[in-house]
Amino acid sequence: MRIRRFSRFSFFFCLLLLFTLGFASCKLDDPNDLNGVGSLRIERDTIWRADNPILLEGTLHIEGATLTIEAGTTIRMGERAKIMVGEQKKAGLKILGTANQPVRITAQSKESSWRGIHFLKNNGNSYIQYLELQRAGQGDTYALSFQNLNFLVTDSQLLDCEGNAINIQQCAATTEPYLRNIYIQAPHGFAI
Repeated sequence: MRIRRFSRFSFFFCLLLLFTLGFASCKLDDPNDLNGVGSLRIERDTIWRADNPILLEGTLHIEGATLTIEAGTTIRMGERAKIMVGEQKKAGLKILGTANQPVRITAQSKESSWRGIHFLKNNGNSYIQYLELQRAGQGDTYALSFQNLNFLVTDSQLLDCEGNAINIQQCAATTEPYLRNIYIQAPHGFAI
């Protein structure tokens, strides 16, 4: 009788442990699951679609993969939120807005700002077009920063930057400019 109770307890304990470990190791791929997420790590190619707004409250790490954000997508960022592209492994970020459906990345509220997008190690797949970046950057962070700018950023707006707008550490040699048709409002800092 004792052995049978121990076996049932062991079985249920192991089942609970497996369920907990399985759930904890899940990766979020569906933007429907991203609302109100603290921090998130993307390690495989992922697409965020426009059919659902996203709220990120922590750091989005893109490592060893490319995140593609489709036209019309809106992302709201909490006050401590930021996007880090390739902090440890080369990664990419494709923002594919259109003139009629830009990608909007903005602060969670009109009273707050967020910590910007930072490209550290680019995998060669990055591209930004028709981005509306609002209330990004804080006193010590930039709205948009590049360790090595080697891709096109075009037809975009940086609005109400709370610190400096764009920081470029290094730029790859090119015959055409990487920044094209960019509108910047940086009332509290420098544009570039």
